[in-house]
Amino acid sequence: MEARQSRLDALNDQRERMRKNELLDKEKLKKNESLERERIKKNEAIKTWLRAKQDSAKEPAKQILSEELNRCKGKVELSKEEQRVADITEFYACKKDTTLTFSQWLEKKEEDRLAKIREKEAKKLAREAEEREKQEQSKKAVNEWMVRTKYRTLTRHYPKLDAQEINNRIWQDLKI
Repeated sequence: MEARQSRLDALNDQRERMRKNELLDKEKLKKNESLERERIKKNEAIKTWLRAKQDSAKEPAKQILSEELNRCKGKVELSKEEQRVADITEFYACKKDTTLTFSQWLEKKEEDRLAKIREKEAKKLAREAEEREKQEQSKKAVNEWMVRTKYRTLTRHYPKLDAQEINNRIWQDLKI
């Protein structure tokens, strides 16, 4: 009996170790994938910057006009090539103002991206606040109607109706 119990315990321990090892392997894979993605992004940014630097040194006549940059920025989705062109153009514009190092240019680009994210979040919060306000107003209107008509519960007066019909009757009574 004890031998059987010890074998079961050993099997359970082995299963537990295998499960932990699998979890560790999954975490390592996720970490490696995220590091790989970051490395690729960094390399792409470096290549873009180097290309921009080389292009500006070799052929300044091929710089893209600011009108075209504005047109590219207006698009919702840009292809990789269009995005690269837009990045290079932005870098040229920065280069004209001051001489930027790659890290300064990259920081500026990241700040712009974060500003866009903050703007989206602000719009989302404003929408949510507006929705909450509408809900509060509708609750207030229903409560005022209930006080005015001295209804305590809707189901007491409309026992066989569903919520949509009750709501329709409330709004009909409010319009009167």
